[in-house]
Amino acid sequence: MKCISRAMVLVLATVMVLQPVLSWAGSGARVIPQGKVSLLEEGKEVTQFQSELPLPEGTLMLCKGICLVQTQSVQLVAQDQAVFALTEGKSRWDLTVKSGQIDFTIRPDGKPISFHTPHDSIPMERAIMPASGTAMLKGSIQVSANESLLSIHEGTMQVMSPDGTMLVEPGQGLRLAAAGTTAAGAKSGSTETDTLTIGGITAKKTTWALCAAGVAAIGLGVGLGVGLSGSDDDGKPASPK
Repeated sequence: MKCISRAMVLVLATVMVLQPVLSWAGSGARVIPQGKVSLLEEGKEVTQFQSELPLPEGTLMLCKGICLVQTQSVQLVAQDQAVFALTEGKSRWDLTVKSGQIDFTIRPDGKPISFHTPHDSIPMERAIMPASGTAMLKGSIQVSANESLLSIHEGTMQVMSPDGTMLVEPGQGLRLAAAGTTAAGAKSGSTETDTLTIGGITAKKTTWALCAAGVAAIGLGVGLGVGLSGSDDDGKPASPK
């Protein structure tokens, strides 16, 4: 009887631990760390995982190593030390990047992504897929203390800027920086927005500038051909079909 009682206690404890994790699985998205991923609350690490888990929507994550976020039509590759959160809405994904680099791939049927950074938000309106190649939109977003850079490597992204619709084509980047900061390679006609607060971080006026992006040095994660349709039996991401 004592053995049975102990076994029941262990089962109940396991269920209580897994219950909040299982509640995250509503979107079907999952996180596959190649290293460790920590969940953050108020800037502090509260839980750490080394194996695959359902996406904790809206919760900030810190990657120690490479973290793959995989859904049916959108895939993210978070580079080492990136801090980010992802939430699925009815018509779009909301990606918050506090720091670090996130590479992304979107299939033609994928929802658009709104990128939220400490400098400003970049609402994606739609993706224009290339006629040749993988027919996917591929890009990266890098966030540092001074600026945020959204780069497009394949396909074209239509975004909403303070001046209206803007197209970001392959090899181009959209640089957001504090007003007065010189953006190398920026085109004339850059715009500024007023002071705003995102995720508790207040930013001063932001300059939007379309610039040349170094695609060779960025986006290595999306260049690996990692799939969006599931995982192989060995736990590794499947290749795109």
